[in-house]
Amino acid sequence: MGSHHKRNEGLKPIRRTAAKPKPEKKAKAPQRDESAIQLLQLQQSFLDHLSTLFHPTLADDHYDKKLQAIKGHFFRREYAKVFNDPASCIIYSVRYLPSRSFAYAELFSQRPILDLLYPRPPPRRPSERTKALVLPRKRVVAVGAGVGSELCALHLLNQSSRAQLDEDDEDMKAVLDHDMQIDIIDSADYEVFLTDLNVCLSQQLSQESSSEEIVRTRLQFNYYRHDILKWSTSTEFAAILADTTLLTFMFVFNELFAASKVETMRLIAAIAQNLTPGSHVLLIESAGELSQVKLDRKRVTFDQETRLADLEGEHEEGEEAMHEQQQKSLMVYKFWDHLPGFEKVVSEDRRWYRLDPSLKYPLEMENVGYFVRLYRKAA
Repeated sequence: MGSHHKRNEGLKPIRRTAAKPKPEKKAKAPQRDESAIQLLQLQQSFLDHLSTLFHPTLADDHYDKKLQAIKGHFFRREYAKVFNDPASCIIYSVRYLPSRSFAYAELFSQRPILDLLYPRPPPRRPSERTKALVLPRKRVVAVGAGVGSELCALHLLNQSSRAQLDEDDEDMKAVLDHDMQIDIIDSADYEVFLTDLNVCLSQQLSQESSSEEIVRTRLQFNYYRHDILKWSTSTEFAAILADTTLLTFMFVFNELFAASKVETMRLIAAIAQNLTPGSHVLLIESAGELSQVKLDRKRVTFDQETRLADLEGEHEEGEEAMHEQQQKSLMVYKFWDHLPGFEKVVSEDRRWYRLDPSLKYPLEMENVGYFVRLYRKAA
């Protein structure tokens, strides 16, 4: 990676927040601007629709016990025991989908990710405005996204972006109206759940929209039920990668490495080979120890030039030091940070999404902490 690339560039919000008022004798609640109020209303409407959709699961008297069992599987990294069981998948979704949807939507709403999904057209002369804009189709490929958070986040992003539009911004409205495709790849049986979820979100959109511009979400989704580690070398996945705008791995790489380190490295190699230059990869994971992978430094390589030793950032000498390093723990993003042919665009080792305390949902929702990396496939 060239030295001219910024190594710690963060995401940039599309609007600056107002400066905090100076402290007064009596503390006052912070004043929300109009866009913040609209976003909060949108989020609460989203939660209300989810509560209705998830009512049968939430009404289960044994829900809490089942959720605790799922948490135990995650602590022991027994991911297959959760995601190979359709009932556990739904229990997991009901618990974690809302907060992660909000966190992802916020992430998508900030540059440079926003510019990938909804790029602002260049200014046009009045004489040019009679012609329709020629807009490329955007395609998001979300691996391990059967829970539905990425799908929800894109719906929320579209609605919140519309709410912030100026009335006369016809070109940007055309961008938001333009079709976007999301391909969801997951090994679990989520297709019926995602279809119901998409209908629920579309109903919310039709209720929130004005009667003049209803009733289409402009978000098309396809579901591929495959084990990505087995499917990574297929011609179908290669064709998808060749037409991808943004490839996402949201809280999934830990599961992949837990399943098979060798096959996960093969997946990374397939992405590096088949992703079109200019396309992007978005990676987020927990910011703590759960995102560390233990590897044998003698066995794992990217290619002949980039070995695991290069990722460690140091080369200790001596037989004893070499023995100690044979089992090395690395954060999962290290496998991408040093991957030849990719530029690191965004790098944040710890980021938080904090929920508004006024939001109401039948279950307690938690803030979401994670690291984020955005990579661009170089030409």
